Amino acid sequence: MAVWVALAAFGCTPRGVAPPADAVAPAPGDGGPAARSDGGSSTRSFLRWDIEPAPGPCLPRALEWVDGDDRVVWSRDPPTWMRVHPFDCETVARYQRAPREGRLAATLAVSGVGATDAVAIGDVRGALVLRQSDGVALFDWAAPGDAGTTFFFDDGRFRFDGAPPCSGAAVMAFVFARCGASLVYFNGATALEIDAGSWRVAATGSVRDSTVRGARTKEVAGSVRLGNRALWLQGIVDD
Repeated sequence: MAVWVALAAFGCTPRGVAPPADAVAPAPGDGGPAARSDGGSSTRSFLRWDIEPAPGPCLPRALEWVDGDDRVVWSRDPPTWMRVHPFDCETVARYQRAPREGRLAATLAVSGVGATDAVAIGDVRGALVLRQSDGVALFDWAAPGDAGTTFFFDDGRFRFDGAPPCSGAAVMAFVFARCGASLVYFNGATALEIDAGSWRVAATGSVRDSTVRGARTKEVAGSVRLGNRALWLQGIVDD
């Protein structure tokens, strides 16, 4: 049930809605003004979703890297796991009116780590990292379909301890964040620490210790051990 609700938050079911503004980070170099030394457009490049048009199912048919002059630099097929659940077509229509400012999944810039700049995309179904220059997949992980018990809250925060410490919003208990040289991912069932230098899974885990307090508004807390670090989650569930 929790995974279904989280999918809805990212527009992946007929009842989907757009994610809250603080649910995801802005896309890579993505959307937003930046000065250019060549005198060209001051708008940055960004990742754009090409969605199959209605009335058919609103499934992604391509991921495109678009430059500051709105030219497609590269286009690639999405992985199979991204095409399991269609997006809500009303959400897609809103996104298509302003794709540079919108998003259909959490998107992160990854630069200054490893050999190349990358764009990372994540939702409850999995995580994908593409090389920014040509769209080659550096990391592609599909969430297990039989994850079992899930951990869920409506609004909350996460903290990833260790050095450097890292914290932020975790809307519907979903986490996808850059923490130093790692990406941290949690979809309510499975947590990953992804090494952004090698693009390999450094550690994986699931919630072991959790507490629930309160009657009508429940306070939920839990933790996941990832190697020698811990991911802490805390939020509220509204009845």
